[in-house]
Parts: sequence; structure tokens; C-alpha cells
Amino acid sequence: MRPGLLEIAGEDHQSVLQVVCGGMHTLALMEDGRVYSWGVNDEGALGRPTADKVWNELGEGAFAAMKDGFRGADLGILGTKSDPYVPGRVPMPRECEGKKVVQLSAGDSHSCALLDDGSVLSWGTFRDASGVMGFSATTRLQLVPAVVYTPGEDSTLSAADSHGRRPAVLSISSGADHVCALTGDGTVVSWGSGQQGQLGRVGERMSERMRLQTFLVPTVVPVKRTVGRMHRIVVDVACGTYSTFMLLSDGSVYACGLNNYGQLGIDSLGVVYAPTLVPGTRGVTKVFPGQVRPSLCLSVHRAAVEFGIGAVSDHSLTGIVAWRVCLACAAPHPLPDILCGEELPPLLWPAHVRSTRTKGCGRRLGQWLSEAQARGWVGGEEHHGRRRRSRCERVL
Repeated sequence: MRPGLLEIAGEDHQSVLQVVCGGMHTLALMEDGRVYSWGVNDEGALGRPTADKVWNELGEGAFAAMKDGFRGADLGILGTKSDPYVPGRVPMPRECEGKKVVQLSAGDSHSCALLDDGSVLSWGTFRDASGVMGFSATTRLQLVPAVVYTPGEDSTLSAADSHGRRPAVLSISSGADHVCALTGDGTVVSWGSGQQGQLGRVGERMSERMRLQTFLVPTVVPVKRTVGRMHRIVVDVACGTYSTFMLLSDGSVYACGLNNYGQLGIDSLGVVYAPTLVPGTRGVTKVFPGQVRPSLCLSVHRAAVEFGIGAVSDHSLTGIVAWRVCLACAAPHPLPDILCGEELPPLLWPAHVRSTRTKGCGRRLGQWLSEAQARGWVGGEEHHGRRRRSRCERVL
């Protein structure tokens, strides 16, 4: 397979603002707010009619009811079954008229779109260990976009704030089968599958009926927001495959979800059902969850050696950091931007310089080093029989 240019028809040379990849599908956000999708659509992740079994078996009554929520050009899209592997526009329901999509997220079998008014659309379905869990308590597969969260409405739902009103959503993030949304008042709302604790608000035992009603409804995640006299809010949320990380305004990180490889940076292995403080996280500015095993916290106040998997302190490292050796000074450089892969160590890629240059001494980078080798150099220990110099120790 060779990389090739992908053309999205009908966009009149518009720029692509965002591309997100789900399990077997891809979404693209154009500058005018239109959303395009392509890939596998057997569970509705594309959000548009395609020549797939699920659409071919859709009854006339169900199709007619579906069309009631659309009009104009969006209604026209529903009248044609297109090729799922060619980018096609995702229709937007009529209640979204005058609103613009500003962010996308995607999981294994679901897709989400954040609108500029703080509401959230979603389509597809969620899965658990038993197979298809459902999109909502009444819908198994949601084949076209549907509004799942609307700000400002008076409500007694647990996603409402203390004044009985839902705050607007600022950002969204998807795991394999769950979604988290950061709202304007610094809270996190989650929904989807919580089987591995990734929702941060449900326990291990629950009946099937209660599970659907509880898991699939956007609900606030309880996070400890007061420490002494300090009041904190959540300023960022990021989902791994089966995990959720919440960055608070004091630079600390709380995590929940699957921790069988220590990917949360928390000492106890297994499933963590409630948001738990990741030890050693202070001054963290960004969290990069891994897909299955690695996770990384980036701290602007720490030296390069303290970038770690799951946390920035030595005692909670749980994986391997990718470092490269500078050919000019023989110093290992961790690179400032992070790409975490599934069941692989994260790759740190230079963000502020082109090609393979780093910010330390600005020279080219050579071979990869393991974390142990890099720590040996930074700690002043001998590596391959000679001592390393330390003039490129900090990269930020």
C-alpha cells in the first residue's frame, strides 16, 4: 500500500480542518463545517446511506421516519446509496440548521461532531464484550447523525449544572466505545460503554436494563475539584481505547479505565472505575493517552528525562519512551510531540522543527535509544563505556 492523494469532490478547493480515524472508518471536517466520511459502514459509523447490508435491510417505515428529520440538500443525500469507500458528505439533521461543526471524534463503531453552539451529534453504535451494546436505550444502530447533547435546556438530568441548565460543550474525545465531553463550567460528561471503567462514574455490577439507561446517557463524571482552599476545574479531557484522562487546572491528572498494563500510571493494576489521581503529576500541560498500553503526560516544568509513560515521575513509569541520540553531541533527545500507537511505545516526533531536527543543539538525530539507556545518560552514568555530556538536557 502506497500513500496517495485523496480528493474530496464538491468542496471547491476548501481546506480540510480536521481528520479523525475510527476503528475502520475516517471522518474529515471541511472549513465550511461540512463532514465527509468513508470506510466500513456495517454499524452506521459513516452516518450516510451506502450500499451495505444494514442499509439494504432497512424497512420502508424506518426509512420514512428517518427522512422526517432532514430537509433540503441533506434530505437529498438520504435518497442515494453511495460507495462507502469513497468520501461522501454526512447529512445534518434539520435542528442543526444555522450551526457549524467545529470538531470531530471517532471510535470503533461510532462518530461524533461538536457544533459551534456547544451541542453534540453522534451516530453509529457502541460495543462491549458481548457485541453490539446499542446507541441508546431504544436504538441499536443510529444510521444518521442525531443530537445527543443540547446545552441550555432546563433539565433534571445529571448532565445539568446546579442551576438546572446544561453547559455548552467545548471539546469532545472518543475512545474505542465511549465518548467524553468537556463543558464550559469545567466538568466532564461521559457516555458509551463503561465495562472497563472508562466512563468514570459506574461500578462493576449493574443490571442490563440499568446499564443501558446509565451508560448511554451523557452524565457528569464526578472529579474531586476542591483540595484545601483551592477550587479546580477540568481543563482538558482525552480518551484512550478503554481509558479516560482528565487534566485539572492545577496541572494534576486524574484517570480511570483499564489499567492492566499500568497505562493509567496508577499503582493498582486492573480496572479503575472512579477518577483517580495519577501520582506525581504536577504542572502537566497535555495528556496523550495510548491506544492499549502506553500513555504519556507532558509537563512544561520538567526536564526532558521526566517525560514518562502514564506520569512524569520516576516511580510511576509504565512503559518505554522513544529517545534519539544527537549525532553532534552524542546526547539522547526526547522529542516534544507525541504519537501513541496501539500496543506500541509512543513515538516522540519533533513538533517545532522540520525533518529530523530537534530543539536541543539543533543537530540531526541518529539511532533510537531505550528509556533505560537514555536515563543512564541523563543521570550521569556511563553508557557504552563513556560518559555523556549534558548540554542538551532540556528540550522545551
